[in-house]
Amino acid sequence: MDILNIVATAVTTKPFDLNKLQRALKGSEKATSGANWLKMRLPETGKYVAFYKSGKFLITGVKSLIELDSIVNNVRTMLSNCDIEVLIKEVKIHNVVVSDNINIRCSLEKIILNNNNIFAYYEPERFPGMVIHGDDCTYLLFSSGRVICLGNESIEIAKKNVEWIKRYIGAVDDGNKKNYGNM
Repeated sequence: MDILNIVATAVTTKPFDLNKLQRALKGSEKATSGANWLKMRLPETGKYVAFYKSGKFLITGVKSLIELDSIVNNVRTMLSNCDIEVLIKEVKIHNVVVSDNINIRCSLEKIILNNNNIFAYYEPERFPGMVIHGDDCTYLLFSSGRVICLGNESIEIAKKNVEWIKRYIGAVDDGNKKNYGNM
């Protein structure tokens, strides 16, 4: 299983003055939607960060918890260098996107026909993969066997969900629609 992206929010102890922040952070710009937030790419990593008036900042594009911690610390240091002192109260992960490969022995058409009441759709003329909605995530399954699992709140949940889809596809391949366990 490969981690493709982690989206997380760091919550600080006080709100941001976005005008001061924009003047202090080179390369930052206000959101074009007129919303009350500031966006920028970190110079050294290219990771996307969005700062909100509430005192939160969103980080996307990281591929490990170690990298996430490093980016949070880099942003805190960057703010400190601009005389903006913040304490991080918590870091909350919102979405972990992972990818894996499944040995698919049947077609996506067979899987959709034998989906056993799982909410899924497959319209190859619109999108080359099957979309399967799970209880706490969404899967994109391609005929190559590649599966992308998104919407996970942790790496542990992502692992559990990838194992579930592997059991599910294996059961459909074997013709046993009920042998894949709970989602």
